[in-house]
Amino acid sequence: MVSITIDDHDRLYGSLPLNPPSNEIRLLRILPGQDDQMVVCTLKSVSLDDEPFYEALSYHWGDPGICRPVIVYSEKEQRNCMLDVTRNLEAALRHLRFPGHSRTIWIDAICINQRDLDEKFSQIPLMRKIYALATEVIVWLGESDQDSKMAMDHVRGLTFFLNPTREMLHAYDFVAHRQLLSFIRKSWWERAWIIQEATVGK
Repeated sequence: MVSITIDDHDRLYGSLPLNPPSNEIRLLRILPGQDDQMVVCTLKSVSLDDEPFYEALSYHWGDPGICRPVIVYSEKEQRNCMLDVTRNLEAALRHLRFPGHSRTIWIDAICINQRDLDEKFSQIPLMRKIYALATEVIVWLGESDQDSKMAMDHVRGLTFFLNPTREMLHAYDFVAHRQLLSFIRKSWWERAWIIQEATVGK
């Protein structure tokens, strides 16, 4: 969920119209910054036919009622536009930002004009191709906590149980099992789109 003032919305997306017959999409470039700085980005339109270099984000939008601001600079308008994105997306952008160089990424909530139904309908058929052509698909499960960190350690050790013996099963860590269950109950796993995003992406 993205909210934006009417003026900013019209200027930002109006300056970057998409041409559906050319398979055009928008890409977000996350500018470098430090942890305590606001997220600043630029937006540009490109054709998938030109095989642009970008990553794609797979994530859960989060609560639309809890938002944080990010800055998107419009090169055509030569001004900053302020967008309110969900807290989960802002956290993802902050986490994915590099301190020393920019990062180009496709994110549905910003790269598609969410107020333009015609554009949304024209972009949805491209999503499989968008994820397939991305150099990497990044899965954002949310900000880490103690359970998620330990769950990931547990996942790395699951190969231990591919051919378990009786002794191995007795050694199974049921605390780690509970942490793993907590991990897979995160909202990302509930989205129907994850099947496409995870399977066609690199």
